[in-house]
This record gives sequence, C-alpha cells and structure tokens, in this order.
Amino acid sequence: MSPTWNSRTRLIVGILLGLTLIAAVLLIRSIWTNLIIAALMAIVAGPIIEFLHTRLRLRRGIATLFTYIGFLLTVILLPIIFLAFMASLVELSFNLAEVMVEARDIAIVLLERFRAIDIFGIQIDLSDLVDPTIAALESLSLRDLLPSADDIVAFVSSVVGTTAGLALKGLGLIISALIALFFTFSYAVYISSDGGSLVAGFRKLIPPAYQFEISTLARRIGEVWHSYIIGQLGVMVVLGLVTWFVAWLLGLPQPLALGVMAGVLEIIPTLGPILAAIPAIFIALFQGSSRFDIPNILFAIIVGIAYLMIQELEDLVLTPQIQGKAVELPPLIVIISVTVGFHSFGFLGAIITVPVVATAKEIFLYLHAKVLQQNPYPNENTRPVMLATLPQPDTLES
Repeated sequence: MSPTWNSRTRLIVGILLGLTLIAAVLLIRSIWTNLIIAALMAIVAGPIIEFLHTRLRLRRGIATLFTYIGFLLTVILLPIIFLAFMASLVELSFNLAEVMVEARDIAIVLLERFRAIDIFGIQIDLSDLVDPTIAALESLSLRDLLPSADDIVAFVSSVVGTTAGLALKGLGLIISALIALFFTFSYAVYISSDGGSLVAGFRKLIPPAYQFEISTLARRIGEVWHSYIIGQLGVMVVLGLVTWFVAWLLGLPQPLALGVMAGVLEIIPTLGPILAAIPAIFIALFQGSSRFDIPNILFAIIVGIAYLMIQELEDLVLTPQIQGKAVELPPLIVIISVTVGFHSFGFLGAIITVPVVATAKEIFLYLHAKVLQQNPYPNENTRPVMLATLPQPDTLES
C-alpha cells in the first residue's frame, strides 16, 4: 500500500478538486435552466414511472418512454388548445361598433352624474368641464369610432412590410425553442433512467462514517422537492376550481374551460394568471353575462376585478399555505422567496425559489447540528437510506 498523504497535501488536493467542480458548474451555466427543468420533470415523472413499472408490470425503460411521450404530447397540445380557444373568441358573434357605442354611452352617463359634486356640504359645479366633454362624445359617430378604410389599408400595408423580418425572427425563435425542448427532454429521460447509477457513484465518494448522514440529508432534500411538486399541483387544482366556480357564478360562458386554463397556466408565475384573465375578459366584453343583465363593458370590468381577487387569493393564501406546509416553511418566507426569486431570476426563479430555500434550510440544520457536535438525525433509523427517489442500478434493467 502506498504511503498516505499528509494533511497539507490532502488540503491542497481537496481545494483543487473543489475549484475543478466550481469550474465545471460554471462551464455548463448556459444549460442550467434546461437541467433544472429536466430535474423537475424527472421528479414529476418518478411516481408515474414507478406506477407503470410496479403495478402494470412494464419494463422500466418502456414505462419511462410512455411517461415522457405523455409529457411531450401535453407540451404540444396545451398551446394548440389555448390558441384554438383564443381563435374561437374571434368567431364570437359580437359587433365591435356596438361595444364602442355602449362604452361611449356609459361614459356619458357617468359624466352626467358629476356635473355637480358635494364635498362636506360645499357644492362644486363642474358643468363647464363636463358639458363640453359630453357634447364631444355625443358628436362622435360610428365613423369616428371605427378606423376608416384608408386607415385599414395603410395599417395592412405597414404590417405586410414588416411581416418578412418578423417571420424570420419568429422562425429563429421557434427553432431555438424546439432545440432547447429536445435537449431538456433528453436530459430528463437520462435522469429518470440512469439516475440510480449517478446516485450509486456519488455514494461511493462518501466516507463510510458519513454515508448514513449524507444519505439521510439527500433523502430529506428529495422529499422537499417532491412535496413541493405535489403542493404546486395542489395549488393548480384549487385555483382551477375557484376560477371555474367564480366564472359560473358570474355567468361567464364556458366556465369549465376557463377554470382548466387558469389551473394549467398557474405553472407560469405572475404571467400565468394574466394570460388566464385575457380570454375571460374578452368573453365578458363580447358575450356578456348569462346571469346578470348588465352592460358588457361593465361586466368585463367586474370579471377583471374577480380575476385580480383570485390572484390575490393565490398569492396570499393558497401558495403560502399549501406550498408552505408541503416544504415546512412559514407562509411569510414563501411569499418573500417567490418575490425575490422572480425579481432576481425571472419566471424560473419564482418556480424553484421555494424548494431551494427549503433545501438550504435542511443543509443549514445539518451543519448547525454538526457544529454543535449533535446528532443531526436522532430520530432516523440507522438503516441505509437512498440519496434520492431515483431508480437504483440493480432495478434499471428489471
């Protein structure tokens, strides 16, 4: 056996290995987003693959293939369904001129109520300001409200002139998105199918005296991410049901479709609820309510306010309570984490910040116990535990 290295040599080699690892992580920073999304997909796919493998007796490779084919079809079909739903709005039987005239009439009625206002018993006459405004609105005709044929022709010519350049840019973006989608799915498939080998290789690097603690820590972190995914799905389901109920209560057409759309789009932080509200407001504006006899434009405003209240319910109640309990974080920490994640790293940051904070909490508690020379997991069984909920090498081919 070769002589052992002294402490100084081990320190130098350890530092070099650490720097090499940091350099490798920085080298692949351009695909961090793809890897994170792939890891989240693998976490979601894990229980489905396990069900197909253990309950339906499919080979793990076939189960993995079927699961990701389902994911791919979902990714492809959801935008198509959304676009078809939006396209159906164009075919709604509405008259744009009538909507604009209705808006003008509502504005006139509101202005007439403010010819004179009473503030603490003092009458203020605003007729000099209101009357000319009302006269100007009343003088507007449909020709004034709608663009002329010349304006439409000029607009179409301008659009046609810029279409070629936009088409080329759009084609480039589509190609880039398809390439990113292909590699993301490839990463996810490899994580699901070969993750056990990676875990086994990592376990070999851990000294035997620390294998139980590190394995327990890794398992707890895996449970955090799994619980977060389940919590996010719970938020999507609850939000979809609330949106469906509110849409039905207000008399919006197609409330079930609106609820499903709101639940699915909830996966996109901040932007998702806005995208879900757009078709609802359009439907309210052009079709009105089947339950209340109110002007369409007023109904559209009410629908917009309702969606805003649903968004506040999601931000202040659903996300903190459901996801907070899932990852064992206080609601305030969840709200702060999502806000900081969105402002610092965009949509992806808002999605993964909560489980990242929960992961940091687990690591901090482990290090805190080690610094105090305490057992970090006194209530855990001393049997070996797996590092994560990934297939193990001996089951990959079963």
